[in-house]
Amino acid sequence: MPNGLTNFVERFLTLVGGAWATSQVLPTLLGNPAGALGFTFIVGGAATAAAYSVYKQKSSEKNAQELASHTKQLLEGELSWLQEAAEHIRIDQQGKLDLSGLADGQRDNPYLIFYKLLTTQFEGEQQKLAAIAGALDQVRLLGRRLIPFVQQHRDELRGLLERQREDTEAEHREHERLEAKIDQVLEQTRAEPPLYVPRVEDASEESRFVYSARRVPLLGREEALTELREFLEDERAVLWWLWTGAGGLGKSRLALELVLEAPWRGWDAGFLISDGRKGAGHDWARWKPTSPTLIVVDYVAQRAEEAGEAIKELGARVEVLGQRVRVLLLERRGDEGDPWVKDFRGTGSRRASVEARRYRESRRLEELRQDDIWGVMENVLRRGSHPLPPKQDALRVFNSAFDRPGQEHRRPLFAAFAAEAIAAYGLEGIRNWSITDLVRSILEREVDRWQKAGIDEKHVNLVVLATLAGGLQRKRAYTLAEQRELKAGA
Repeated sequence: MPNGLTNFVERFLTLVGGAWATSQVLPTLLGNPAGALGFTFIVGGAATAAAYSVYKQKSSEKNAQELASHTKQLLEGELSWLQEAAEHIRIDQQGKLDLSGLADGQRDNPYLIFYKLLTTQFEGEQQKLAAIAGALDQVRLLGRRLIPFVQQHRDELRGLLERQREDTEAEHREHERLEAKIDQVLEQTRAEPPLYVPRVEDASEESRFVYSARRVPLLGREEALTELREFLEDERAVLWWLWTGAGGLGKSRLALELVLEAPWRGWDAGFLISDGRKGAGHDWARWKPTSPTLIVVDYVAQRAEEAGEAIKELGARVEVLGQRVRVLLLERRGDEGDPWVKDFRGTGSRRASVEARRYRESRRLEELRQDDIWGVMENVLRRGSHPLPPKQDALRVFNSAFDRPGQEHRRPLFAAFAAEAIAAYGLEGIRNWSITDLVRSILEREVDRWQKAGIDEKHVNLVVLATLAGGLQRKRAYTLAEQRELKAGA
């Protein structure tokens, strides 16, 4: 391995070890042992991710000069904004961080804190410990997003190191030392469940209908939020609750709002990540939460058995958990006869255990009231600087066009769609539309935007696949393309 790359990986992983070693000192500064552990998770994830990224780019190359050029380009190009912004962070002799020089949108960006800590030459150990302590609260959530990456790519990291081995004894020892450091990071993170907080940082055209973009205020859900807060505050140790509702009613957005406010109530919270492999669920038997924890399982039908096993395992460990745990399940349907419900409950002892931890009967999220539908439409139109039609006229057209027997049409997503259609075609233009017409108009606009970006008919299948998969990394897309070519040539 080129020395420059070794040093790059080692520098990040060494900081992980330092953070872990100070976990006995930080509680004195913070009064919170979990904080020190959280920082180790975060930097560990960042370290492994950085090492993996550079290895991945250059794993098949032996030219150290090219590797050095690539690393320089990475630092001077993609990370230049970090360097510029971090210059506005001040650390005094006592280790106190002053973020007042940052722009409003940068003060809650934990990447800046990482960069500043990694590039600062501290005058002493006490100053460094104080600076790390001051950064913990701001970077803890990011750590949860990085933990799943480290876990999911464990085998690839080890495989890369294995393929890079040289024949000399010195190189062999060097790789073993790095492997040991990676294993140490993984061991520290493995027991933590892979939770994340969905966020879309920009307000771009592409993300306007994504619930995590939060482009429209949460309207008409005060009662639902109150019920969910009561769910958290129940004194029982382990509880689950299923919420159902049609697509576009706002289940995920409602859960996200609960997750975002949970830390203010002293809770850890996030959406549970799954890598999609059957039997690859988290090892709940090893987890011991340090704070009350809310776990959201969206589209639970896709991993019903895993969710049921998790609740059974958590229920069996009530005496040793030491903290309350809540599992919020989200799905479009959850009737007794649905196959996923049977998979979730299981049979025998598991069924009894799962039923014993149920909070209440499943709760179906209701449609929005008329005033809240108008509130969504008004927000969308104002954001686009479009003129507002008369409220009653807009609601009359919305209801006459989309209200069908047995169909829940007063959904926030439909209201956002309708607002865009009104802006494009006017009230009269959509008066005789159906929901199908409404969705088709949105798709046509999306296709037009794709074409302007150079995406044409031959990319349609790839776009559909990426949408269904919740995103598709370039490496995975290339792998699929290669497999297709091999089958075609067979």
